[in-house]
Amino acid sequence: MPVCGTFDGKPASGCEAEIQTEELKNLKPERLVGLEKSLQLSTEGFITLTYKGPLSPATGTADAFIIRFVCNDDFYPGTTKFLHQDIDSGLGIRNTFFEFETALACVPSPVDCQVTDVAGNEYDLSGLSRVRKPWTAVDTSADGRKRTFYLSVCNPLPYIPRCHGSAVGSCLVSEDNSWNLGVVQISPQAAENGSLSIVYVNGDKCGNQRFSTRITLECAQTSGSPTFQLLDDCEYVFVWRTVEACPVIRVEGDNCEVKDPRHGNLYDLKPLAVNDTVVSAGEYTYYFRVCGKLSSEVCSTNDRSKVISSCQEKRGPEGFQKVAGLLTQKLTYENGLLKMNYTGGDTCHKVYQRSTTIFFYCDRSTQRPVFLRETSDCSYLFEWRTQHACAPFDLTECSFKDEAGNTFDLSSLVRYSDNWEAVTRTGATEHYLINVCKSLSPQAGSEPCPPEAAACLLGSSKPVNLGRVREGPQWRDGATVLKYVDGDLCPDQIRKKSTTIRFTCSESQVNSRPMFISAVEDCEYTFSWPTPAACPVRSNVHDNCQVTNPATGHLFDLSSLSGRAGHTAAYSEKGLVYISVCDDNENCSPGVGACFGQTRISVGKANKRLTYVDQVLQLVYEDGSPCPSKSGLTYKSVISFVCRPEAGPTNRPMLISLDKQTCTLFFSWHTPLACEQVTECSVRNGSSIIDLSPLIHRTGGYEAYDESEDDTSDTGPDFYINICQPLNPMHGVPCPAGAAVCKVPVDGPPIVSMGNTRQKQ
Repeated sequence: MPVCGTFDGKPASGCEAEIQTEELKNLKPERLVGLEKSLQLSTEGFITLTYKGPLSPATGTADAFIIRFVCNDDFYPGTTKFLHQDIDSGLGIRNTFFEFETALACVPSPVDCQVTDVAGNEYDLSGLSRVRKPWTAVDTSADGRKRTFYLSVCNPLPYIPRCHGSAVGSCLVSEDNSWNLGVVQISPQAAENGSLSIVYVNGDKCGNQRFSTRITLECAQTSGSPTFQLLDDCEYVFVWRTVEACPVIRVEGDNCEVKDPRHGNLYDLKPLAVNDTVVSAGEYTYYFRVCGKLSSEVCSTNDRSKVISSCQEKRGPEGFQKVAGLLTQKLTYENGLLKMNYTGGDTCHKVYQRSTTIFFYCDRSTQRPVFLRETSDCSYLFEWRTQHACAPFDLTECSFKDEAGNTFDLSSLVRYSDNWEAVTRTGATEHYLINVCKSLSPQAGSEPCPPEAAACLLGSSKPVNLGRVREGPQWRDGATVLKYVDGDLCPDQIRKKSTTIRFTCSESQVNSRPMFISAVEDCEYTFSWPTPAACPVRSNVHDNCQVTNPATGHLFDLSSLSGRAGHTAAYSEKGLVYISVCDDNENCSPGVGACFGQTRISVGKANKRLTYVDQVLQLVYEDGSPCPSKSGLTYKSVISFVCRPEAGPTNRPMLISLDKQTCTLFFSWHTPLACEQVTECSVRNGSSIIDLSPLIHRTGGYEAYDESEDDTSDTGPDFYINICQPLNPMHGVPCPAGAAVCKVPVDGPPIVSMGNTRQKQ
């Protein structure tokens, strides 16, 4: 801490202040420490850092700051707390004790995947940690073909050849080397605007420091893949837009059912309600029935208004029977957990009413429930593992690399609220439902497809499972191939039905659907799917605050957010950052796009280089003021723009984090300008799908003539039309932006817009 002064020209590590002050420049330091430093690990596992001041010539002793580090994986970098100060007036020394809670004091190991932000919203990333193999990051950089990033969430990576170390959370493998990019040690962190971040630290050496990894997760209604953004000094930065990063909403269902608010999955525990359940624990026996009345002759009552569902029994001469809960059919989905709570039991300790809570966990089959404990307020807790509590979908990695190093990512085709319906021959009675890298989403109707199916045939007597998710997509014979296996039995009663989907790159077929090709022996089903999602992932950069999606051609324009007046983002209770989009800020020095409010220190020069990589818009301001923590570095700001269709309180820049080691500020901005809406171009007509997407004009538009016009001298078209999409730019025909139909009058105003694309009918 330079403000404390120096020892022989070297900054002190700490000091006391003569007077209390908010401004460090007014600090009057005394009792400097840091001349000697020592770090110790006790046999109990405590880490202690000691700073000592200069020795007193008279006593040979010195003042000291003693800092004990305490493991708390929720705090990063950490929080410091003053404990006490011991004063020895005889020796004239003071020993000051502090406690520092930080995740860096924890042994690398799996961490809790649940996190709560300051507004009380809860998030659960455990859905990303259940994948059987690691996540492979999308990398469109110049080095992307020669290297692969492997990432995990909350749990260490499984075994990967050449990835070394214990509890590794991020690993980079190149053609001739590999690096540990950080270990699992810190729980996910939540920012005010709902952005989540995962930080893995203490990787392999990088110069005089160590590699680390930062993953920023944004809520999106897709199952995205992690995307490499940049290397910031020794920290690799990724962005991940996924539905798993959306807030968890507690919901309560009735009739022994509840629907998952995130994915729409329905959990039904009525199969557990057939009989009474009996659990013995020590001297007590517990009886309960899920969603029903106890049929056992226990805890009988003459009060007909009470329907008993849970009972506690103690046998023997001092035995008794106590009502431990009345009937309920309400099932709660809370933070990925199912629970049922029976209340209104007999009085306990003259204060409380007995109650019973059952937590239901997913397992391959239904086990016997287990008594956990009795709480101080007389609530009896049980755990019940059953297949009825399992989420009815499987999920697998949806991105991969081919032998040439190209990255492919099909995650934009994953559906959670509905499914893809394949195009079949005209008049066909069968319907094929398909999802990508995930089992089918729930369907309406009395005979839905099996919940584990990823492809399903409808139209026969009952739905047919055509295969389950097992492995992610792979590159075979010049195409991306996704295969589902272990469906229903084939007609030969030996093999099981399977589905193969061949994806081909077609940047023009934006609204395409899978097309049914064949069903060999009603056993092996094949589909073809030309789609931009099967093209190698590419990045795009423009220099005018605009950028296009290279796959769809959609133009993102953020120029309406620009202006020298700019915006503000808070980084502390009193501190602000002034920031402008694609322009310098009037509160900062000329040419500076962002700066600290109090000091006007530049955190990046303005530019208009907007980039697009795999659904993420990003603006990077570099070459700010020198970084005080490290020579040779300068401040930098990274602004990520995220789709948020509706305007709201987060429709402004939010500072997610400030890395003081690298002087990098990470901002997130939720705005409708980052959204890309694709108009559907197909409709169901009875038993078939009518798909008009082949009629979409990719250049210009269709020309139409009004034959009722008498003027034969005008040979130009009267109308320009496109199907399902806006008209493309045409030289000499200035149709309004976004118009799908426009008219060319003989005289008067040059162009009239006749309508924009909305939705098929």
